[in-house]
Amino acid sequence: FSGFPVVDEDNNLIGIVTGRDLRFENRLEQPISSVMTKKNDLITVKEGAPSEQVLELMHEYRIEKILVVDDAFKLTGMITVKDFQKADHDRSLYRLSYCLHPLRGNQRSRVICTRY
Repeated sequence: FSGFPVVDEDNNLIGIVTGRDLRFENRLEQPISSVMTKKNDLITVKEGAPSEQVLELMHEYRIEKILVVDDAFKLTGMITVKDFQKADHDRSLYRLSYCLHPLRGNQRSRVICTRY
């Protein structure tokens, strides 16, 4: 478990509960609202925020999740560090597949790989 956004019945964002919030919590009868990170303390971005902004916020606040909200502060998504790691991995695989060139018979092809 890494984290779950907490919303009301109208999808208004009211908080997030993360592994960090629960790591040392031993009063399991407590409602989520007493252990979650509340709305006023959340780091969020608007829909369409550039990835550079998201990464800067993650770095600045040392967090692994950013909640995405619309203009009415309704939850529309969540971006995690793993999303960026997967995107980097996928781009690396694409660059690798772009650079690999199949052998043709006994003939070897020379391929020049460039960084994107």
